[in-house]
Amino acid sequence: MENDQQGPCLIDEDKEKMEQVIKNMLILCADKSTAIHLLMQFGWKPRLVAVQLGGRREELLAESGLKPVVIDSNIDLPISSCGICSTTEDVYVDEYYDDNNDDDGGDGDGDGDGDGDGDEDEDEDADEDEDEDDDDEDEEDEDEDEDDDDDDDDDDDEEYDEEEDRHHFISTPYCSHKFCKTCWREYLKKNFYSLEENLTVISCPDQDCGASVGPKTIDKLGVRDQEMYGNYILRSYLESKQLPDPAPDSN
Repeated sequence: MENDQQGPCLIDEDKEKMEQVIKNMLILCADKSTAIHLLMQFGWKPRLVAVQLGGRREELLAESGLKPVVIDSNIDLPISSCGICSTTEDVYVDEYYDDNNDDDGGDGDGDGDGDGDGDEDEDEDADEDEDEDDDDEDEEDEDEDEDDDDDDDDDDDEEYDEEEDRHHFISTPYCSHKFCKTCWREYLKKNFYSLEENLTVISCPDQDCGASVGPKTIDKLGVRDQEMYGNYILRSYLESKQLPDPAPDSN
């Protein structure tokens, strides 16, 4: 039990230390994506990163896939298609609206009649008592329903936000290769998130591209993806801290 209670606390402490290391590195790096990439590349050794940046900054950024791509706005770009599944963006739009239309619908009505005989006076008194009790219960139910509706609305908003833009294709800030969200998630899970050790920096899914994948790219995917990326970065940090035990004292 004691270990179970200490576990989350230790993880939180390590996470705070990692975030502080990243924050300190922002003095030398232009943004968080660059800081995280270089720290992972050099085993989370800030001094080594500082030395490398000081000696050959531009060369290092280019080698690490951290040089932003510049696209000529005067060039007419072709219709975007996923670099993995080859699905075009307009097809994703059509599928998105088709799915939403399929989800809308399913109405049903039902009627029922019932007759009964009995003493009218007793029935009226009983009905009045039941109506009063029902009114009180209805007021309580309405208050609870309003609270539940607020919570449901928040959840629905989050789900809708993620579903609404799922057809948008995403590229890193350092290249022009675009991929749909489905392929991005499968790529990240298979090649990075599922690994238990030797956690490396994340690069563009295109095999011939070394563009870095960091928070700027992951943030476009969704909240759950940000959580998985955060866990991956933390595991990388913890892995770098697992130093071998010192040799026992011969004395």
